[in-house]
Amino acid sequence: MKKHVIKQRGTALKERKLTSKTTESFTIEYTLHEALDIFLRAKVAEGVRQRTLGEYVRHIRYLTEYLSVYHPSFDYVSDLSPSLIREYITFSKNKKAYAGDEQREKTTTLSVNTINIRLRTLRTMCKFWFEEGITPDNSMKNIKNLRYFDTVFSGK
Repeated sequence: MKKHVIKQRGTALKERKLTSKTTESFTIEYTLHEALDIFLRAKVAEGVRQRTLGEYVRHIRYLTEYLSVYHPSFDYVSDLSPSLIREYITFSKNKKAYAGDEQREKTTTLSVNTINIRLRTLRTMCKFWFEEGITPDNSMKNIKNLRYFDTVFSGK
């Protein structure tokens, strides 16, 4: 028995390029808290532990407190810049440990390890926000952790 092959009729369809008739780009500005909420929802979906989620919230609270005092005009997460983050690092290096808690307040500053933990958290968030299109760039891309060696010789 012989098979019958049905040939394609007509000409092949050409791929069409979709062109946009609008040239304006539309972006949504997210506040830091809105961006944090999106980040936390994604991390819950990934199965991150509850304690880790709490640490994310706590570390952003430290940044928010800094911004409210030193940059009160800060509105949107897209306003985060490397220079602003470096100012925050300098502020953190000079901040007293347990500042504001009269029973625990110390005369020493925050440890390098504490600051680096906060920077890693912020780095994770900035990378997520950039990859999700929430921010136009990753503000933490070129910011490195503090080195312990620098603080040993600076007397802190």
